[in-house]
Amino acid sequence: MYLIRIKLIRFLIDKYKININYDLSRTFYSKANFTYATSSDPFSLQRSKSRYFDNLLIYVLKRLHLSFVFFKIFKIVEYFFNLILFFKECFLNTNIKYWQYDLSKINADSFYRILTITKGIERVFSPLLKNRSFLDLPMLHSKLNDQKISKTMVIKAAIKFNFYSYWHVKQYLILKTTMPKIKFRYLILEEGGDFISNLIYSLYSPRAHKSILTHKSPYFNGFVKNNFDINIVYDKISHQYSLSVNNKTKLRKRDRIKSTRTSNQSRILYFTTVESENLPKKLKLNLDTKIINLLEKSKLDFSISFHPQDLKRGYKKIIIKQTQLKSSRIRKEIDLCNFIGKNDVVITHPSTVATYANDIAAKLIILNNDIGTFEKVFSQIFTSAIFISYKDVLDNPEDIFVRKFTK
Repeated sequence: MYLIRIKLIRFLIDKYKININYDLSRTFYSKANFTYATSSDPFSLQRSKSRYFDNLLIYVLKRLHLSFVFFKIFKIVEYFFNLILFFKECFLNTNIKYWQYDLSKINADSFYRILTITKGIERVFSPLLKNRSFLDLPMLHSKLNDQKISKTMVIKAAIKFNFYSYWHVKQYLILKTTMPKIKFRYLILEEGGDFISNLIYSLYSPRAHKSILTHKSPYFNGFVKNNFDINIVYDKISHQYSLSVNNKTKLRKRDRIKSTRTSNQSRILYFTTVESENLPKKLKLNLDTKIINLLEKSKLDFSISFHPQDLKRGYKKIIIKQTQLKSSRIRKEIDLCNFIGKNDVVITHPSTVATYANDIAAKLIILNNDIGTFEKVFSQIFTSAIFISYKDVLDNPEDIFVRKFTK
């Protein structure tokens, strides 16, 4: 729906070196009036994201002294392009994967106190699930026989919701029409920022005694307006954000992660992050290359953990070729918390990893495109962190990193 917009924004930011800092992102995010999916509008969050990218594109065009007319023309072109793409995929494209329920692992006769969905991603495992019995809704990501969801059904649903993204509409219909009957009491989700979690909430929340959303990390999640019975957050910033959009919110303490280190030798861990308007493609490649080369040169013990999107998009192969990174340096362990706990220095970007690492890292380095407001806001949460801008990393890598590591 907004893929062309994202590509245009990132191209312009990359080409003309336009800085989109945390303060700007937060402003655009707030203005977009983010709203969680509902049974009456399962695509509400996607519309919110579209508004966010509208705000961002308008800002970028203003920086380039292009008039609002250009934005309007682009939106018209984008609309018809998406419409053409929708019908093209509807009639020609059958080689697409979708998320489907793994019905073989669901017992319709069983009663589950808690229902959740993680799709196997540890990051979205809610703290409330610890030491509790629950059903993690089993899902498969595979191709589907098109005959199960007819083209007519997809077109009618797209018209009904005025949402012309073939994959999103068909994915909604797949989960809605094949929805298994599950006996449960509570629906608990962590973050809930992805499309599938939104759909599961819109489909199953009417059947839940209570629906609960948790946020382990701060950042922008609290800005999303939702109808969950309870929003549980673990820091004052998220609490403030969530209350600002009138969510039913409670502030709680989170169990801290313990160190699992077995050696006194200093060990460094670097987490890459996904390409975004804050970290466009060229800058991301330069930054990752510079950091990995520096770590190799330092002779320090280190390892690299690639963001899941980096693995999907083939970015890992590019970095390995660019830096001659050895496979022994790349994270292989599945348990994220255990893996982080083995290190005393963690370098990362604004992410859930920073929240985990803040518990156990002797030194936590958080990289951001512009420190300013970001450090002012988050230094009260990430008390062990050193905040470093991307520019400082690229301009003075040895001065910034090696001296801080070896003090």
